[in-house]
Amino acid sequence: VLTRLDVYPTPLRSGKAAAIEYSVAKPGMVQFALYDALGRRIQELPARQSEAGSFIMHFLPDIPAPGLYFLQMRCGDHIRNRKIVVHM
Repeated sequence: VLTRLDVYPTPLRSGKAAAIEYSVAKPGMVQFALYDALGRRIQELPARQSEAGSFIMHFLPDIPAPGLYFLQMRCGDHIRNRKIVVHM
């Protein structure tokens, strides 16, 4: 079960790294994907096995233009989404 998903900083500056803070209640495969406002998948991060607990990971979003994006986290049948605003 996913208990938390946050993205920092927000708004995010294009070309800068972001931090993803997440928590899972049970061990399992965790997958992150970035979508644009129209629901098109922009980027997918490699799936990773996660223990139960809270974690921080850093990634450089591959964002084509400023705007509204969504980070989706999947763990088993559970899904969480967070809005990301990107500016230049």
